[in-house]
Order: sequence, then C-alpha cells, then structure tokens
Amino acid sequence: MWKKSKEDAILDTKSIAFRVLLSDLGNKTSDDNTRKIAQIFCNIGLDVIFTDECYNPTEIALAAVQEDVNALGINLQTIANMESISKIHKMLREFGAQNIQIFAYNVKNDNVVENLRNWGLTDILVKDTPYDEFVSRIQNIVSRHRGK
Repeated sequence: MWKKSKEDAILDTKSIAFRVLLSDLGNKTSDDNTRKIAQIFCNIGLDVIFTDECYNPTEIALAAVQEDVNALGINLQTIANMESISKIHKMLREFGAQNIQIFAYNVKNDNVVENLRNWGLTDILVKDTPYDEFVSRIQNIVSRHRGK
C-alpha cells in the first residue's frame, strides 16, 4: 500500500480497493440482478456495499458518503427513478462528495440515456449489456478514478 522509498512515502492508490455502493432505488423485483452485478464486481476485485430496496435518494446519498465509496451504481429499471438519480447527484454535491462517480445499470429505455449523460453520470449500462463489455466499462470507471 505504501511506496517503499522513504522519500516517496506516499499512498499507492492502485493497491487500495475501489469501493462501490449498489442500489436498487426501491425496486423490489430487481435485487437479484443487483446481487449478480455485486458478484461480478467482487470477482474483479472491487469492494461492494449493497443497499436493500427500501432506500430513498437521501438515504442512498448519505450511505455513499458514510461508506466513503468511489462509485455509486443505481439499478434504473424504471424511468420513474430518473428523478431520484438527479436528486442523489444534487445531494452528493451538497455533501461535498461530487467526486463519487455515479453510473446507472439495467437501463431499459434507450431514450433516457442522453438525459442521464446530461446529468453527469459516469456511465450508463443498458439492460442486457454483454458481460465482457460490462466488466470492461466498470474497469474503465476504476481506471479513470485512479488516474486522478
């Protein structure tokens, strides 16, 4: 974790686990999909925190800050949750946590992708994104974060 040189005694961020909070945003039927996503993330070496379906936007933003996550993944099965993503994004900025990268997954409606991008989401993964592409895009999020 620490560089060996005494002169360069700085934290080696590449060895620190990347932490992701996954949320279903109240979708009671989607937690199986989120559990599968969590398993994928664990398999590629990420630390995963999983929220139950009972969380609202305020609770999700607070959990992301309290858990000190690097990214927040939101299962966006319904368009109704789009406004919740906007609220979460706003709350994270208010909490001074604008460095938390937000991505949406399981997006079923291609028409909402552009709106989500305009809200500053790091990535939007549509439903049925192939496994290899999903992993590659998440690894890109990790790489972008570590490149900062």
